Amino acid sequence: MSRTLLAVLLAAVAASGQTPRRKVLIIGIDGCRPDAIAVANTPNLDSLIANGAYSDLAQTGITVSAPGWSDMLCGVWENKHGVTNNSFSGMNYGQYPHLFRRVKEACSQSFLSSFVSWSPINTFITPPETDLIVSVSSDLAVLQAALAHLANDDPDLSFVYFGDVDLAGHGYGFDPSVPQYIATIEVTDTYIGQLLMALQSRPTYAQEEWLILMSSDHGGSFAGHGQQIPSHMTVPFLVSGAATQQGTVITPAPEVVDLPPTIFAFLGLPVDPAWGWDGQAVGLAAPPYAGSFPCVSCTRDLGARPRHALGRVDLSWISQPPSDANADASFSRPDAAPGARHHGRRPLDLRPEAAHNAASGADADASFPRPDAAPGGQHD
Repeated sequence: MSRTLLAVLLAAVAASGQTPRRKVLIIGIDGCRPDAIAVANTPNLDSLIANGAYSDLAQTGITVSAPGWSDMLCGVWENKHGVTNNSFSGMNYGQYPHLFRRVKEACSQSFLSSFVSWSPINTFITPPETDLIVSVSSDLAVLQAALAHLANDDPDLSFVYFGDVDLAGHGYGFDPSVPQYIATIEVTDTYIGQLLMALQSRPTYAQEEWLILMSSDHGGSFAGHGQQIPSHMTVPFLVSGAATQQGTVITPAPEVVDLPPTIFAFLGLPVDPAWGWDGQAVGLAAPPYAGSFPCVSCTRDLGARPRHALGRVDLSWISQPPSDANADASFSRPDAAPGARHHGRRPLDLRPEAAHNAASGADADASFPRPDAAPGGQHD
Protein backbone atom coordinates (compact mmCIF):
# COMPACT_ATOMS: atom_id res chain seq x y z
CA MET A 1 0.00 0.00 0.00
CA SER A 2 1.46 3.38 -1.01
CA ARG A 3 1.95 6.13 1.52
CA THR A 4 -0.30 8.37 -0.60
CA LEU A 5 -3.17 5.88 -0.40
CA LEU A 6 -2.61 5.45 3.31
CA ALA A 7 -2.72 9.21 3.85
CA VAL A 8 -5.94 9.49 1.85
CA LEU A 9 -7.58 6.71 3.84
CA LEU A 10 -6.55 8.19 7.18
CA ALA A 11 -7.79 11.61 6.07
CA ALA A 12 -11.13 10.09 5.08
CA VAL A 13 -11.43 8.45 8.47
CA ALA A 14 -10.60 11.72 10.22
CA ALA A 15 -13.17 13.56 8.15
CA SER A 16 -15.83 11.01 9.04
CA GLY A 17 -15.18 11.49 12.74
CA GLN A 18 -14.74 7.76 13.23
CA THR A 19 -11.87 6.21 15.14
CA PRO A 20 -10.21 3.41 13.14
CA ARG A 21 -10.32 -0.04 14.69
CA ARG A 22 -6.90 -1.55 15.22
CA LYS A 23 -6.36 -4.98 13.71
CA VAL A 24 -3.35 -7.28 13.29
CA LEU A 25 -2.18 -9.65 10.55
CA ILE A 26 0.77 -11.91 11.39
CA ILE A 27 2.48 -13.55 8.39
CA GLY A 28 4.79 -16.47 9.14
CA ILE A 29 7.15 -17.75 6.43
CA ASP A 30 8.82 -20.98 7.50
CA GLY A 31 12.54 -21.35 6.86
CA CYS A 32 13.03 -17.96 5.20
CA ARG A 33 16.49 -16.38 5.18
CA PRO A 34 16.50 -12.56 5.03
CA ASP A 35 19.46 -12.49 2.64
CA ALA A 36 17.33 -14.52 0.23
CA ILE A 37 14.51 -11.96 0.48
CA ALA A 38 17.09 -9.30 -0.42
CA VAL A 39 17.89 -10.91 -3.79
CA ALA A 40 14.39 -12.20 -4.62
CA ASN A 41 11.81 -10.23 -6.58
CA THR A 42 9.38 -9.46 -3.76
CA PRO A 43 7.46 -6.26 -4.56
CA ASN A 44 4.84 -6.85 -1.88
CA LEU A 45 7.32 -7.44 0.93
CA ASP A 46 9.35 -4.51 -0.39
CA SER A 47 6.27 -2.28 -0.10
CA LEU A 48 5.61 -3.45 3.45
CA ILE A 49 9.25 -2.84 4.37
CA ALA A 50 9.13 0.68 2.86
CA ASN A 51 6.01 1.41 4.93
CA GLY A 52 7.29 -0.14 8.12
CA ALA A 53 10.25 -0.96 10.33
CA TYR A 54 12.40 -3.93 9.32
CA SER A 55 15.43 -5.96 10.35
CA ASP A 56 17.33 -8.56 8.36
CA LEU A 57 19.35 -9.43 11.45
CA ALA A 58 16.57 -10.64 13.78
CA GLN A 59 17.36 -13.68 15.88
CA THR A 60 15.48 -16.83 16.74
CA GLY A 61 16.22 -19.54 19.31
CA ILE A 62 16.45 -23.27 18.64
CA THR A 63 16.35 -23.45 14.86
CA VAL A 64 13.63 -26.08 14.47
CA SER A 65 10.00 -25.30 13.73
CA ALA A 66 8.22 -26.30 16.95
CA PRO A 67 10.42 -24.26 19.30
CA GLY A 68 10.78 -21.48 16.73
CA TRP A 69 7.05 -20.87 16.34
CA SER A 70 6.58 -21.34 20.09
CA ASP A 71 9.16 -18.60 20.74
CA MET A 72 7.41 -16.21 18.38
CA LEU A 73 3.78 -16.88 19.25
CA CYS A 74 4.25 -17.28 23.01
CA GLY A 75 6.80 -14.49 23.50
CA VAL A 76 9.17 -16.59 25.58
CA TRP A 77 12.21 -18.79 24.95
CA GLU A 78 12.38 -22.55 25.23
CA ASN A 79 13.49 -22.44 28.87
CA LYS A 80 9.92 -21.31 29.61
CA HIS A 81 7.59 -22.82 27.00
CA GLY A 82 9.50 -26.09 27.26
CA VAL A 83 9.54 -27.06 23.56
CA THR A 84 12.99 -27.99 22.28
CA ASN A 85 12.15 -30.22 19.31
CA ASN A 86 9.31 -31.18 17.02
CA SER A 87 7.93 -33.82 19.36
CA PHE A 88 6.50 -31.00 21.54
CA SER A 89 7.49 -33.07 24.59
CA GLY A 90 7.89 -30.86 27.64
CA MET A 91 5.51 -28.20 26.34
CA ASN A 92 4.41 -25.74 29.00
CA TYR A 93 1.74 -23.73 27.18
CA GLY A 94 -0.43 -23.74 30.27
CA GLN A 95 1.95 -21.32 31.96
CA TYR A 96 3.32 -19.67 28.80
CA PRO A 97 0.50 -19.74 26.23
CA HIS A 98 0.06 -18.41 22.72
CA LEU A 99 -0.53 -14.64 22.67
CA PHE A 100 -4.10 -15.29 21.50
CA ARG A 101 -5.00 -16.56 24.95
CA ARG A 102 -3.73 -13.34 26.50
CA VAL A 103 -5.84 -11.34 24.04
CA LYS A 104 -8.91 -13.42 24.94
CA GLU A 105 -8.24 -12.77 28.63
CA ALA A 106 -8.35 -9.04 27.88
CA CYS A 107 -11.43 -9.34 25.70
CA SER A 108 -13.39 -12.54 25.35
CA GLN A 109 -15.27 -11.15 22.33
CA SER A 110 -12.17 -10.55 20.20
CA PHE A 111 -12.17 -12.59 16.98
CA LEU A 112 -8.92 -14.53 16.46
CA SER A 113 -7.96 -16.83 13.58
CA SER A 114 -5.07 -19.08 12.58
CA PHE A 115 -4.34 -20.55 9.14
CA VAL A 116 -1.48 -23.02 8.66
CA SER A 117 -0.18 -25.65 6.27
CA TRP A 118 1.87 -27.29 9.04
CA SER A 119 -0.86 -28.49 11.36
CA PRO A 120 1.21 -28.99 14.57
CA ILE A 121 1.14 -25.22 15.05
CA ASN A 122 -2.63 -25.36 15.40
CA THR A 123 -2.67 -28.76 17.10
CA PHE A 124 -0.28 -27.83 19.89
CA ILE A 125 0.42 -24.07 20.06
CA THR A 126 -2.82 -22.38 18.97
CA PRO A 127 -5.19 -22.23 21.96
CA PRO A 128 -8.71 -23.68 21.70
CA GLU A 129 -10.16 -20.26 22.47
CA THR A 130 -9.18 -19.21 18.94
CA ASP A 131 -12.37 -18.55 17.00
CA LEU A 132 -11.29 -19.98 13.65
CA ILE A 133 -8.57 -22.63 13.35
CA VAL A 134 -7.77 -23.81 9.82
CA SER A 135 -5.17 -26.51 9.07
CA VAL A 136 -4.83 -27.44 5.40
CA SER A 137 -2.35 -29.31 3.24
CA SER A 138 -0.82 -26.57 1.10
CA ASP A 139 0.10 -22.91 1.10
CA LEU A 140 -2.36 -22.29 -1.72
CA ALA A 141 -5.15 -23.70 0.45
CA VAL A 142 -3.98 -21.46 3.31
CA LEU A 143 -4.17 -18.46 0.98
CA GLN A 144 -7.65 -19.34 -0.30
CA ALA A 145 -9.02 -19.82 3.21
CA ALA A 146 -7.43 -16.61 4.48
CA LEU A 147 -8.75 -14.61 1.51
CA ALA A 148 -12.29 -15.88 2.15
CA HIS A 149 -11.89 -15.05 5.82
CA LEU A 150 -10.78 -11.48 5.20
CA ALA A 151 -13.58 -10.96 2.69
CA ASN A 152 -16.41 -12.40 4.78
CA ASP A 153 -15.42 -12.09 8.44
CA ASP A 154 -14.37 -9.45 10.95
CA PRO A 155 -11.14 -10.70 12.56
CA ASP A 156 -9.15 -8.74 15.11
CA LEU A 157 -5.96 -10.81 14.93
CA SER A 158 -5.09 -13.34 12.23
CA PHE A 159 -2.04 -15.59 11.85
CA VAL A 160 -1.30 -16.81 8.32
CA TYR A 161 1.51 -19.35 7.92
CA PHE A 162 3.25 -20.37 4.70
CA GLY A 163 5.55 -23.43 4.67
CA ASP A 164 6.65 -23.91 1.06
CA VAL A 165 9.87 -21.89 1.45
CA ASP A 166 11.04 -24.38 4.09
CA LEU A 167 10.15 -27.28 1.80
CA ALA A 168 12.14 -25.72 -1.03
CA GLY A 169 15.10 -25.30 1.30
CA HIS A 170 15.01 -28.95 2.26
CA GLY A 171 14.51 -30.05 -1.31
CA TYR A 172 17.10 -27.82 -3.00
CA GLY A 173 19.03 -25.81 -0.40
CA PHE A 174 18.60 -22.85 1.95
CA ASP A 175 20.67 -20.25 0.14
CA PRO A 176 20.20 -17.08 -1.92
CA SER A 177 22.11 -18.76 -4.75
CA VAL A 178 19.54 -21.57 -5.11
CA PRO A 179 17.01 -20.69 -7.85
CA GLN A 180 14.24 -22.95 -6.52
CA TYR A 181 14.52 -21.46 -3.03
CA ILE A 182 14.35 -17.92 -4.43
CA ALA A 183 11.46 -18.81 -6.73
CA THR A 184 9.42 -20.14 -3.81
CA ILE A 185 10.01 -16.94 -1.84
CA GLU A 186 8.75 -15.03 -4.87
CA VAL A 187 5.60 -17.17 -5.09
CA THR A 188 4.99 -16.59 -1.39
CA ASP A 189 5.35 -12.86 -2.01
CA THR A 190 2.53 -13.06 -4.56
CA TYR A 191 0.39 -14.73 -1.88
CA ILE A 192 1.20 -11.87 0.47
CA GLY A 193 0.16 -9.43 -2.25
CA GLN A 194 -3.20 -11.14 -2.51
CA LEU A 195 -3.65 -10.89 1.27
CA LEU A 196 -2.93 -7.16 1.10
CA MET A 197 -5.44 -6.72 -1.71
CA ALA A 198 -8.01 -8.59 0.35
CA LEU A 199 -7.39 -6.24 3.27
CA GLN A 200 -7.78 -3.17 1.09
CA SER A 201 -10.98 -4.59 -0.46
CA ARG A 202 -12.73 -4.97 2.88
CA PRO A 203 -15.86 -2.77 3.01
CA THR A 204 -14.75 -1.51 6.43
CA TYR A 205 -11.09 -0.95 5.49
CA ALA A 206 -11.34 2.84 5.70
CA GLN A 207 -12.43 2.45 9.33
CA GLU A 208 -9.58 0.07 10.19
CA GLU A 209 -5.91 0.48 11.08
CA TRP A 210 -3.90 -2.66 10.35
CA LEU A 211 -0.54 -3.65 11.77
CA ILE A 212 1.16 -6.29 9.62
CA LEU A 213 4.01 -8.37 11.03
CA MET A 214 6.19 -10.90 9.22
CA SER A 215 8.94 -13.19 10.48
CA SER A 216 10.31 -16.72 10.29
CA ASP A 217 11.16 -19.52 12.69
CA HIS A 218 14.64 -20.23 11.31
CA GLY A 219 16.94 -19.95 8.32
CA GLY A 220 19.10 -22.79 7.07
CA SER A 221 22.10 -23.88 5.03
CA PHE A 222 22.67 -26.64 2.49
CA ALA A 223 19.47 -28.73 2.82
CA GLY A 224 18.90 -28.42 6.55
CA HIS A 225 18.84 -26.39 9.74
CA GLY A 226 18.86 -27.02 13.46
CA GLN A 227 22.25 -25.60 14.43
CA GLN A 228 23.02 -22.47 16.42
CA ILE A 229 24.91 -20.69 13.64
CA PRO A 230 24.14 -17.33 12.00
CA SER A 231 22.61 -18.66 8.77
CA HIS A 232 20.16 -20.74 10.83
CA MET A 233 19.41 -18.22 13.60
CA THR A 234 19.11 -15.01 11.56
CA VAL A 235 15.58 -14.30 10.30
CA PRO A 236 13.58 -11.36 8.93
CA PHE A 237 11.39 -9.30 11.25
CA LEU A 238 8.93 -6.77 9.84
CA VAL A 239 6.42 -4.44 11.50
CA SER A 240 4.43 -2.47 8.91
CA GLY A 241 1.61 0.05 9.02
CA ALA A 242 0.72 3.62 9.88
CA ALA A 243 1.64 3.12 13.54
CA THR A 244 5.23 2.06 12.79
CA GLN A 245 8.51 3.92 12.38
CA GLN A 246 8.15 3.78 8.63
CA GLY A 247 11.24 3.36 6.48
CA THR A 248 13.53 2.53 9.40
CA VAL A 249 15.77 -0.33 10.42
CA ILE A 250 14.91 -1.86 13.80
CA THR A 251 17.90 -1.38 16.11
CA PRO A 252 19.15 -3.11 18.07
CA ALA A 253 18.31 -6.20 16.05
CA PRO A 254 15.03 -7.69 17.32
CA GLU A 255 14.28 -11.24 18.40
CA VAL A 256 11.24 -13.29 17.48
CA VAL A 257 9.95 -13.08 21.07
CA ASP A 258 9.38 -9.37 20.42
CA LEU A 259 6.28 -10.14 18.35
CA PRO A 260 3.65 -10.47 21.17
CA PRO A 261 4.71 -7.34 23.09
CA THR A 262 4.76 -5.36 19.84
CA ILE A 263 1.19 -6.42 19.11
CA PHE A 264 0.02 -5.62 22.63
CA ALA A 265 1.64 -2.18 22.50
CA PHE A 266 -0.13 -1.46 19.21
CA LEU A 267 -3.50 -2.63 20.53
CA GLY A 268 -3.07 -0.71 23.77
CA LEU A 269 -3.41 -3.84 25.88
CA PRO A 270 -1.55 -4.10 29.19
CA VAL A 271 1.20 -6.70 29.60
CA ASP A 272 1.27 -8.46 32.95
CA PRO A 273 4.89 -8.93 34.15
CA ALA A 274 3.76 -12.27 35.60
CA TRP A 275 3.48 -13.60 32.04
CA GLY A 276 7.28 -13.62 31.88
CA TRP A 277 7.54 -12.41 28.29
CA ASP A 278 11.15 -12.20 27.12
CA GLY A 279 10.66 -9.63 24.36
CA GLN A 280 9.85 -5.97 24.03
CA ALA A 281 7.83 -3.84 21.63
CA VAL A 282 9.84 -2.84 18.55
CA GLY A 283 9.33 -0.80 15.40
CA LEU A 284 6.33 1.23 16.56
CA ALA A 285 6.05 4.99 16.42
CA ALA A 286 5.40 6.77 19.68
CA PRO A 287 1.73 6.56 20.71
CA PRO A 288 -0.99 7.71 20.56
CA TYR A 289 -1.99 5.93 17.35
CA ALA A 290 -4.91 6.90 15.17
CA GLY A 291 -6.94 3.79 15.91
CA SER A 292 -8.37 2.07 18.93
CA PHE A 293 -9.03 -1.52 19.94
CA PRO A 294 -12.71 -1.44 20.96
CA CYS A 295 -12.57 -5.01 22.21
CA VAL A 296 -10.68 -3.79 25.26
CA SER A 297 -14.04 -2.87 26.76
CA CYS A 298 -15.88 -5.70 24.99
CA THR A 299 -18.46 -3.28 23.63
CA ARG A 300 -18.32 -4.54 20.08
CA ASP A 301 -21.51 -5.13 18.11
CA LEU A 302 -21.09 -8.75 17.05
CA GLY A 303 -24.24 -8.63 14.99
CA ALA A 304 -22.74 -6.24 12.44
CA ARG A 305 -20.78 -8.92 10.54
CA PRO A 306 -20.71 -12.72 10.64
CA ARG A 307 -18.15 -14.25 12.97
CA HIS A 308 -16.96 -16.58 10.23
CA ALA A 309 -18.28 -18.16 7.06
CA LEU A 310 -15.72 -20.84 6.26
CA GLY A 311 -17.69 -24.02 6.70
CA ARG A 312 -16.81 -24.95 3.14
CA VAL A 313 -13.06 -25.05 3.81
CA ASP A 314 -11.57 -28.55 3.72
CA LEU A 315 -10.04 -29.24 7.12
CA SER A 316 -9.63 -32.98 6.56
CA TRP A 317 -5.86 -33.06 6.42
CA ILE A 318 -4.35 -33.35 9.88
CA SER A 319 -0.85 -34.70 10.53
CA GLN A 320 -0.39 -37.72 12.72
CA PRO A 321 0.60 -37.11 16.36
CA PRO A 322 4.33 -36.67 16.84
CA SER A 323 6.59 -39.43 18.01
CA ASP A 324 9.36 -38.94 20.52
CA ALA A 325 11.44 -41.20 18.29
CA ASN A 326 11.54 -38.38 15.74
CA ALA A 327 12.66 -35.74 18.21
CA ASP A 328 15.83 -33.84 17.49
CA ALA A 329 18.40 -33.01 20.13
CA SER A 330 17.93 -29.69 21.87
CA PHE A 331 20.57 -27.03 21.39
CA SER A 332 22.07 -24.84 24.09
CA ARG A 333 22.17 -21.12 23.41
CA PRO A 334 25.78 -20.12 22.67
CA ASP A 335 25.77 -17.38 25.29
CA ALA A 336 24.02 -19.34 28.04
CA ALA A 337 25.67 -20.31 31.27
CA PRO A 338 26.22 -24.06 31.81
CA GLY A 339 22.85 -25.72 32.24
CA ALA A 340 20.99 -22.48 31.57
CA ARG A 341 18.80 -21.27 28.76
CA HIS A 342 18.50 -17.86 27.19
CA HIS A 343 17.36 -15.09 29.51
CA GLY A 344 16.78 -11.74 27.88
CA ARG A 345 18.50 -10.01 24.97
CA ARG A 346 22.02 -10.79 23.85
CA PRO A 347 24.72 -9.54 21.46
CA LEU A 348 24.41 -10.89 17.94
CA ASP A 349 26.69 -13.80 17.13
CA LEU A 350 27.95 -12.92 13.67
CA ARG A 351 31.23 -14.81 13.76
CA PRO A 352 32.17 -16.52 10.50
CA GLU A 353 30.43 -19.85 10.23
CA ALA A 354 33.79 -21.52 9.75
CA ALA A 355 34.27 -21.01 13.46
CA HIS A 356 31.23 -23.18 14.08
CA ASN A 357 30.55 -26.73 13.06
CA ALA A 358 29.70 -26.80 9.37
CA ALA A 359 26.00 -27.12 8.65
CA SER A 360 24.97 -30.61 7.66
CA GLY A 361 22.54 -31.58 4.95
CA ALA A 362 21.07 -34.10 7.39
CA ASP A 363 17.83 -32.83 8.81
CA ALA A 364 17.50 -32.22 12.52
CA ASP A 365 13.99 -33.62 12.61
CA ALA A 366 11.75 -35.44 10.17
CA SER A 367 8.54 -35.12 12.16
CA PHE A 368 5.34 -34.10 10.39
CA PRO A 369 6.22 -34.54 6.71
CA ARG A 370 4.00 -32.48 4.46
CA PRO A 371 1.94 -34.69 2.12
CA ASP A 372 2.65 -32.33 -0.78
CA ALA A 373 6.40 -32.21 -0.25
CA ALA A 374 8.70 -32.79 -3.19
CA PRO A 375 10.56 -36.12 -3.26
CA GLY A 376 13.17 -36.02 -0.54
CA GLY A 377 11.67 -32.86 0.93
CA GLN A 378 10.33 -32.70 4.45
CA HIS A 379 9.36 -30.17 7.05
CA ASP A 380 11.16 -29.58 10.31
